[in-house]
Parts: sequence; C-alpha cells; structure tokens
Amino acid sequence: MARFGLKRHVVRDALSELDSIGLVVRVPNRGAYVRELTPKEVIEIYEVREILEVAAAMRTPLPAPKEVVDVMKKIQDQHSEAIEHHDLASDFRLNIQFHREQFLACREQQVSSKHF
Repeated sequence: MARFGLKRHVVRDALSELDSIGLVVRVPNRGAYVRELTPKEVIEIYEVREILEVAAAMRTPLPAPKEVVDVMKKIQDQHSEAIEHHDLASDFRLNIQFHREQFLACREQQVSSKHF
C-alpha cells in the first residue's frame, strides 16, 4: 500500500479479484501470495505468447517505420546490457517493453490499413 500510495480497500479489492481468477492464494492469518504455476501451465503460457508474438511480427509493417526501429533498437540495447550484468529485473521489464512496442507497431498498421 505504501509503495503505490493505495488505500487498504483498493488493495483488498485487487487481491480479491486476483484470487477469483486463480492468480493469488489467500492463507488465513498469513496474507495473500502469488500462486505458483505448474511446469505445464508455464509451457502453455509461453506457447500462447509465441503465437501472439509471431502474429504481431507478421502484422508489423515492413519496412518498419524508422521511429519504431529506433525505439525497439534502444530497448534491445538496454536488454542486452541487462543480460550482460545479470540484471534479471531489468531483463524482464525490457522484454515486456520490447514486445509492447512491437504490438503497438502492428496495431498502427491495422489502423492505417483500414483507410484503404
């Protein structure tokens, strides 16, 4: 609550929602914990992620706009540096940021193709 400046009821509501979709486990008198995923669940998540990322790559306009390439290259350079320094938190954050930029690029293509 202190980290994000949230009220207690907001955090309780969020945890309740996460519990209802199976992402959090509540332990009486102990708190709420992120549910551990089975190896099978992790594999399934990555299979779906692969499908989405390939589809996004196929929808990205080629040649990609310079602005998109510049942003993605900067993120990739930072990601490579994070890996070199074994900075797992930055590695994770930058990986998500890279794919978010890719998804935005394919969405822009989808929007612009509707005008034709």
